[in-house]
Amino acid sequence: MGVPGEVQPGMAQPGMAPGAARPDGARARPERLVPPGPHGAAKREPRRSGRRWGSLQGGLGVVIVIGSAAVGAGATIATGKAPGALLGLVLVVGTVVAALAVRPPAGWMIWPAPVLCYLLAALAAGMVTARPADSSRTARLIAAAQWTANGFFAMVAATALAIVLVAFRWLLQRRSADRRAAHRAQRPGELGYGWADRGPLPPAQYPAPPRSARPPGPPGAGPYNFSSGA
Repeated sequence: MGVPGEVQPGMAQPGMAPGAARPDGARARPERLVPPGPHGAAKREPRRSGRRWGSLQGGLGVVIVIGSAAVGAGATIATGKAPGALLGLVLVVGTVVAALAVRPPAGWMIWPAPVLCYLLAALAAGMVTARPADSSRTARLIAAAQWTANGFFAMVAATALAIVLVAFRWLLQRRSADRRAAHRAQRPGELGYGWADRGPLPPAQYPAPPRSARPPGPPGAGPYNFSSGA
């Protein structure tokens, strides 16, 4: 324990702004506090962790769909069959996972991804496992149409599931936000609203200023001075 009044290393000096550089080269990290509740006790805001499942960006959801299509194409090549049910099944699973992983407002980004990913994956896998004997352009177009037809229901199912899941999660989020807003409107002082919204604090919660900081009273309001003869 140091001497009273001595500035210890790592302590914020008087008059130092939050985050300003200290003499030892470190920077003071200001703590974020939630406004005090009805009892006047300030609560420390909990530190938020990294990205949670269900709140990812829409681009990451598209990456999940692309990855599932790549896995389905690899599995199709491994089996040596034409693109179809296996690729479609893996793509549907990947699309459902992506729809549950992204934020609902950004979920629309994954809606066109299943169709595009299936077409590219089917063409890549089909040219390896089911290349037509005739190398003409017409034969390749017919083979590509057949591979696309094999996954038609998978593409429709994946797109429909993505739309339904994203829309359902968005509605749930809106309802939850409305309930929280209504709850805060009923109990503004306990849920951390701003100082203006909470209204003035009771007189008992204001700390009394020190005696030296109190303004002097009007003449004649102090104790009677007998030596003045007045």
